[in-house]
Amino acid sequence: MLRKKFYFPKLIFNKRVTVTSIHFGLFAFLAFSNCLGQEKISFDFEKREMLKPIKMPDDSVSMTASPDNSAISTLFDKFSINLQTANDALSGAVFTGFRVPVKTAPGSKFIYYTQDLRGVINKDADARIVLFLDLGGKLITIEFPYGKKHEGDLLRSFPRRVRNVGTNGYLATLAIIVERRNVKNIAFIQLDSFDLTVGIKPTQK
Repeated sequence: MLRKKFYFPKLIFNKRVTVTSIHFGLFAFLAFSNCLGQEKISFDFEKREMLKPIKMPDDSVSMTASPDNSAISTLFDKFSINLQTANDALSGAVFTGFRVPVKTAPGSKFIYYTQDLRGVINKDADARIVLFLDLGGKLITIEFPYGKKHEGDLLRSFPRRVRNVGTNGYLATLAIIVERRNVKNIAFIQLDSFDLTVGIKPTQK
């Protein structure tokens, strides 16, 4: 008889509401700080391009910008893989992303990005989750390997400095791969948001 062991994202609803509120507060603060302290540099938000999500509804990804377009928040509604029952597959993959032009500041040698990824993970020791993040031209791999249980929120920040060449564009591609050894194992991951700010100086948190 199969061991029934389920993980329901709804159980952490209240916790995620609190985290989301904090997330929007920080996003607004960073945008306001950018307005006060830096020369003009921003995203050309009207020319953004959303990459077509694989195995996700097109309307499950939304993007908003701060008033000065120096900060962008991408929210994911169904960017998740949930393998918990005997009817679920032993592996899964999903990806999405976006491209947005950058309005540069003349005379600035470098452009600084602050990149924040948020989500939640729950897996047992016989499951594996890997994130592949191509953020602004840099590949980042985050692995939650076999042999170790992991449960809780996911928060990663990636500061990035690139040379200002006058014709800059920012591209982000985010991919998830999940594996489990048998149908008794749990593997759940959901990415909630990806925040991005741009400036000619490092953003102070």
